[in-house]
Amino acid sequence: LRTLVTRLADSTAARFPAAVVPPLPVGALDAPALAAWLRSLGVACGTSAGTPPPPMFLVLDEVEQLLSQPPEKLGRALDVLATLVGRLRSAVAEPSSPHAGSAVGVVFCAALHPLLWAPLATLGGQSLMGTFPSICVPALDGDAARSMMQGLGGQQGIRFDDEALAALVRESHGVPLLLRRLGTSVLELYDSDRARQGALGAVRIGIEGATEAIRREARGGSPLRVWVESEIAAPDGSAGLMLRALARADRVPVATLQKLVEAQVIERFTSSGLDSHLSPTELKRRAQEAASVMIRLVAESRLLEAHGDLTMPEAYSLPPGLLRAILS
Repeated sequence: LRTLVTRLADSTAARFPAAVVPPLPVGALDAPALAAWLRSLGVACGTSAGTPPPPMFLVLDEVEQLLSQPPEKLGRALDVLATLVGRLRSAVAEPSSPHAGSAVGVVFCAALHPLLWAPLATLGGQSLMGTFPSICVPALDGDAARSMMQGLGGQQGIRFDDEALAALVRESHGVPLLLRRLGTSVLELYDSDRARQGALGAVRIGIEGATEAIRREARGGSPLRVWVESEIAAPDGSAGLMLRALARADRVPVATLQKLVEAQVIERFTSSGLDSHLSPTELKRRAQEAASVMIRLVAESRLLEAHGDLTMPEAYSLPPGLLRAILS
C-alpha cells in the first residue's frame, strides 16, 4: 500500500507540476487513512489544473508470486493479499472529492493460479476471482501480428518476405512476446551484437532465415523455449496443465480439461491446508468454478481451436506451432 501511495505521489508530481501533493500518510495505513489521502490527492490535482480530479489507475502485477509461497508461508501471504484487497476496495469505493466522482481503478495481473479462488477474510470469504471481473490478454490475430512485426522491423530498416513473415506469425501463435523473440532470433543470425543494439541496418529476411530462427528457438535452453516452459505453460500452473495436455493430443474434450483442472485446484487447496476452511461441497463448487473460468480464459486468448458448437465447444485443440512443438 505504501508503494502504491508513493507511486501515485510521484505520478502526480510528474503530470501536475503545480499540484501540492499531500504528505504521505504516517502511522497505520488503514482504509480510512488511504481514502482520505486519495481524496486530498484528487483535490490537489484538480485544483492545480482547474479541472475535476483526474481518474487514478493502479496496477498490481505478478499476483501469482504471492500465491506461490510454500505451505508454511501461504497463510500469511493470503492474509496480506486479503488486507491489501480489502483496503483498496474500501478506499476506492468513495469518490476522490466531494464535488466530482473521479474514478479510481485497480487491476490485478496474474497468471492463472488455483489459489485465485482461495477465500479472503476481508472479502467475506469470497475470492479475488469471484469478487472482481476478469479479462484475458489475447494473442494477436494474423493481421495485427504481421503489422507488429513490420513495424518493429521498419524501425531498423528491416523487411520480411511474405513467406517469412507468415511462418513467424504462425509459429508464434500470435503471442506478442514469442513473436518478438523470433524476430530477434532472426536478426541474431546476421549480427547478434548489432541486432541487440537495434543497429543492424537494411536487411531483407527470407524464409530461410525465418526457418533457421524457428529451429534455433525450439531447441532446449533457448530463451523462447525457457520462457514457454516456465511462464506460458509452467507445469504447476493451470494454463500449463491444459496446454501440455492439448500438445500431446489431437484434441481434448472440454470435460477432460475440466476434470484435470478441478483435480489440480482441489490438490492445491488440500496441500496448502485451505480445504480445512471450506466444506467439501464448497471446495467442490470452487474447483468447478475455477476450472470453467480457466478453460474459458485460455480459449479466449485465441491460442486454442474450438471444435463443435462455437458457443459451447465440446473439445479444443492446440494448432501446430512452437507451443505445440515445445510442450509435446
